[in-house]
This record gives sequence, structure tokens and C-alpha cells, in this order.
Amino acid sequence: MSWDIFIFSTDPRHLSAGTKPHSLGDAADVRAKISKSLPAVNWKDPAVGVLEGKGWSIEFYHQANGATQDIMLSVRGGGDPVASIVKLCKDNGWVALDSSSGKLLNLDVPSSQSWQQFQAYRDQVVASTREPQRQVPHHEHPGGFLLIGLSAIIVVTYLIKRR
Repeated sequence: MSWDIFIFSTDPRHLSAGTKPHSLGDAADVRAKISKSLPAVNWKDPAVGVLEGKGWSIEFYHQANGATQDIMLSVRGGGDPVASIVKLCKDNGWVALDSSSGKLLNLDVPSSQSWQQFQAYRDQVVASTREPQRQVPHHEHPGGFLLIGLSAIIVVTYLIKRR
């Protein structure tokens, strides 16, 4: 589960229907811009960059070649990745659309509120999927079944040999 941010050249919510935002540039140029802003991004796959931060990670998804209309960032973990996202956008004149809230990140007065809300939601979902530990009643204890089974084998063996 990730907090997803979309990077565009301009606010896509203000474009008329069917109009695409201006390209961010050629895919190779976009990777170079990302790496200039955030040098620790690992590009083992040209279409997926990974940045590891203090307790968090960001995966940068876009195409390997051609004009890049947008970049999707999948953010995971804890800590606070917002400063890195803001730096990337400010350095390149881009905007960041938070898919959770449907709003642009405020690059002038950045807030981690949406990221914190996502983490709380994620933690709640994870906690709800864990099965509670089941207390095994004394009469259902596996050792009890073993004792009953061994007793039954001994009795049956005794009865067979007695014939």
C-alpha cells in the first residue's frame, strides 16, 4: 500500500477536457532532472527509480523512453518524505498532485498532514487484517489430543493381542 503522488508540469485539474499537460521532457532528461535534485535515486530500471530515505522510500514510475507527461511516485514507510518531493518539484518547476486528497502539495508551505493521514489509514487497515491470537482452551490443547490418541492405540493393541 502506498501514498501516491503524481508529478505534472502544470496543475492538470485546470486543463480543459482532452487537453494534456505539457510534457515534463524526454524520459532520459526527466531521469537526469530527478537525479540532479535527488542524487540518491537508484535507476536500475530506467522506468523505475527508487529513493531510500530515513524510514521511507519513493518509487518513481514513468516510461523508459519518449516524452514524459507525468511521473507517479509511490511512497512507503514512515518518516517524512515530503521535503524530498517538494525539492524535486521546486527544482524543476513541477507540481505534485496528492491522489489521496485530490489537491496539489503546497510547495511554499509544505505540510505532511496528508502523508500522516495516509499512514494512519494504512496502519488501521494492516491492523484490521491481522487475525487475533486464538487462545486454545485447555480441553483443546494439542497435547491432550496426543494423549488420547496414544491411549486409544494402546487399548486397541491390547485388545488385538488378547484375542
